[in-house]
Amino acid sequence: MLAETPAVSKGIPRPTEKCGPTFYPYVTTSRSTDWLSKLIRSFEYRKHNVRHANFDYENPVSKGMHPVFTILPPMDDIIVVRVDDMEYSESRDSMIDTYLSMKNGKVVDILSEGCDFDVSYTCNNHKPDEKFQLQPDGCFKKSQ
Repeated sequence: MLAETPAVSKGIPRPTEKCGPTFYPYVTTSRSTDWLSKLIRSFEYRKHNVRHANFDYENPVSKGMHPVFTILPPMDDIIVVRVDDMEYSESRDSMIDTYLSMKNGKVVDILSEGCDFDVSYTCNNHKPDEKFQLQPDGCFKKSQ
């Protein structure tokens, strides 16, 4: 969950200098130079069957989009990043909030179930029988 929602100017999310207690939202642009922003801005979400990822999120920055992401506290050597499509428009469906788990700088698994992680790395989508647990190998496993 985002701690601070980035400001929006002319429909485009803008980075904020404010930081929340746990998460800091980043906005990717074509000028982002760090490896994580580059991965997020060029990731092929639609190709990986992310829910509601339309043409705009097939390499989003090349389509003029600005993904917003937050980095969750790591689980050992696994990094989990939440990617949000915050550019709302009546002409397109927004991509559902998506989690990418990464190990050694590469995406291991993707979760796009509209859920929120807790401190035990369990993603709850508010249905008692549908929770997803991050595993030590970086995969998301549906738990009972």
